[in-house]
Amino acid sequence: MKIVNSLIYLFGYLVQGLLLVFFNTFLPVLLITVLGIPELEIAFAQLISYTAFLIKPIFALLSDKTYEKTGQHPKRKIYIFSGSIGLFISFLLMIISIQIMIIFGIFWCINYFCISIIDVAIDGDIIDTSPNIQTKKRKIVLIQIGNSLGNILAYLSYILIINNIYNINEWNNLFTFQLITLFPLIILSYFIYNKTINEGNRQESLEEKGIKQEISKKKSMKTLDQSYLKLSFICISVFLFLFFSEALVQVPYEPWLVERFGQEGFEIFLIFLIFAPFINIIGYLLINITLKYSDRKKILYFSIIIVGLFDMCIPLMDLWTLIILGMFVLIPNAIAYIAFISLMMEFAGNKFSYKYQMLALMIIISMLIFGPLGTFLSGFIDTGILFVIVGILTLSSIIPILFIKMQKEDNLK
Repeated sequence: MKIVNSLIYLFGYLVQGLLLVFFNTFLPVLLITVLGIPELEIAFAQLISYTAFLIKPIFALLSDKTYEKTGQHPKRKIYIFSGSIGLFISFLLMIISIQIMIIFGIFWCINYFCISIIDVAIDGDIIDTSPNIQTKKRKIVLIQIGNSLGNILAYLSYILIINNIYNINEWNNLFTFQLITLFPLIILSYFIYNKTINEGNRQESLEEKGIKQEISKKKSMKTLDQSYLKLSFICISVFLFLFFSEALVQVPYEPWLVERFGQEGFEIFLIFLIFAPFINIIGYLLINITLKYSDRKKILYFSIIIVGLFDMCIPLMDLWTLIILGMFVLIPNAIAYIAFISLMMEFAGNKFSYKYQMLALMIIISMLIFGPLGTFLSGFIDTGILFVIVGILTLSSIIPILFIKMQKEDNLK
C-alpha cells in the first residue's frame, strides 16, 4: 500500500503542474485572444480565484494546533480524496461557465482551493511518513519530477491538440484531456496509506540522520539579536512581495506573444518550454556549487539582476532572442528560487509549518495585487510597459535583501 502514496505524490503534483500551466499559459490566450473577454472581467475572476491560496497558511496553522493538542496530524486521505473530486467537478463547471466571468471565477477559486488542499496534504503526509531525512529528500524529488512531468504533458497536449487557436472544438478536446488526467488521482487517493511512523522511532532516527544540524542551526539563530531577526523576517517578506511582482504580466504575457509572433511563433515558444524543467534542474544542481564560493545574499543579488534586466528587455526582443535568453535566465531564476526557499525555512523557526506558510503568504498577496492589476492595465496599456515595470520591481527587491541578517555559516563558506 505504501507504493500508492508514492504514486499519489507523483501524480498529485503532475496534475497540479498540468493544471497550473493550463491556467497561467493557455487560459489567457483562450479568454483574451479567442473569446475577446474584456480584461476587467478577467481581472475580477482572477482576483476571486487567487483568494483560494489563502487556505495554505490557515490549513498549516490548524495542522500545527491539532498536532499540539493530540500528538497527531490530521488524516490526509480525506483531504486528498475530496480535493481530487473537487478538482474534477470545479474544472468541469469552469468549462461550462467560461462565458460568465463571475461564475467562472468562483469555480476557478474552488479549483485553486482544491489544489491548495492537495498540495498541503501531500506535503504534510511526506513529513508524517518519513522516518529520516533521506526518505524525505527522495519524496521531495518525486514531487518535483511529478510537477515537471505535468508541465511537459501540458505543453505537449496543447501542441498536439490545438492546431487552430480559434477553433473552439479543439479547445473542448483539450478540456476533455485535462478532465481525463484527474481520474487516476481520484482513484489513487482513495487507497492512500494512512498510517504514520512511530513518533518515538521518528525522533530517534532524525537524531541519527541530521537533527544535530538542526539543533546547531537553532543555537546559531539564538546568537543573533532578536530585533535583527524580526527585521530580517520583514525584509524577506518584502523581498518575496517584490520578486513575485511578475504576476503583473501573468495573464497578458501569452496573448501578447500570440499577437506579436502569431500562432506559429507561440507554438515554437511552447516547444522550447518543454525543455524548461530540465534547465531548471541545472539551476538546482548549480546552487550547491555556487554556495561553496559565495553566500546566499550574493547569489540572490546576481540572480535578481539578471532576471530583472531580462524582464525589462523583453519588449525589444525578437522571438529567437526571447527563447534563447529565456532559456538562459531559467538557470539564475532556479538558483534564486532555491536560495530564498532556504531563507524562508531558516527564518520559519520552531513553528516551521505556520511561519513558513506566513512567509509564503507574501507571495500570495503579491499575486492577489499584481495579477488582477496587470490584467486590468493590459486593457489600455501596452504589455511592453508592464514588462518594464516588472523588471524595475524585481530589481528593487535587492534592497530588502541588504538588511537580512544571515546565519554565521554563510560567512564561513
